[in-house]
Amino acid sequence: MKSLLIIISQSPLAGQNLLESLSAAMVMATYGVQIKILLTGDAIALLRTPIQTKTNTHIKSFKSAFSLVESFEFYDLVPILIDSKDFE
Repeated sequence: MKSLLIIISQSPLAGQNLLESLSAAMVMATYGVQIKILLTGDAIALLRTPIQTKTNTHIKSFKSAFSLVESFEFYDLVPILIDSKDFE
C-alpha cells in the first residue's frame, strides 16, 4: 500500500490553495492511498473553531477549511500530526 505524508503550513486564510490541498488529500484517501497529515506553522489554526467577528472578512474560507479538517475522520485521515515546536 502506498503512503503519503502531506505537510500543511498555510494559514486557514490562505484561501483556495489550502482548500485544494485538503481536498486532494481526501480524494487520495478515498482511493486507498494511506495519507498522513502534518500541520505546522500557521496551519495549526485549522484545529481551532472559527469565530466570526465584524473585522474578519475571510471567515468563509476559514470555515470551509475547518469543515474539511473536521470531516477527516470519515476518510480515515486521523490522527493528524502536529508540529508543536512553534505551537504556543
